Amino acid sequence: MKPKFTLILAAAAIFAMPAAKADRPELGIAELPEFLAEFDVDGDGQLSEEERQAAKEARKARIDEIRDRIDTDGDGEISDEEREAAREAMRERIEAKRSERFAAADTDDSGGISAEEFAAIGPVSHLPEDVAARIFDRLDSDDDGSISEEEFLAHLRPRHVRPPVGPRPPRDGEGGDAEPPAPPARPEGGVRPSR
Repeated sequence: MKPKFTLILAAAAIFAMPAAKADRPELGIAELPEFLAEFDVDGDGQLSEEERQAAKEARKARIDEIRDRIDTDGDGEISDEEREAAREAMRERIEAKRSERFAAADTDDSGGISAEEFAAIGPVSHLPEDVAARIFDRLDSDDDGSISEEEFLAHLRPRHVRPPVGPRPPRDGEGGDAEPPAPPARPEGGVRPSR
């Protein structure tokens, strides 16, 4: 009985494969993403090995350019100070872009976004009126009937800050000055048993 059942299952699987394959698109048939399309020199919709290599080299050049821009002292290493300076520069660019968005939404140049101007903002215009009104009320923290640039930007900033990376605080029952427990020793052969 078992061999017959196995044979029936195998036959069903074989006949089901073409039907399942027809339901899903072939891999590689889809259109190239825009950022890769520029490397498709022959226009066949696929990247040849040479085109793929050119894309990799362009990506590496872009990464090197960014690294050189961040490495302000030119020592080939990105220090904590350089990393923080790069983050601050990114924050400033984001803040400037958000200020531009605020200015675009403030169509009457009043220095504030009215409820009507807020409702006309692209993504907000697709929301139900009551939802848009609740969001407007939450952003208008001083309840003056318009959203100032300060209110607008304040709600776009992250509300949390990651805790510093370091040793975890002691748990209940652990002494505050106690050394953290040592990791289990590796057995001979260097592999720990799985848990």
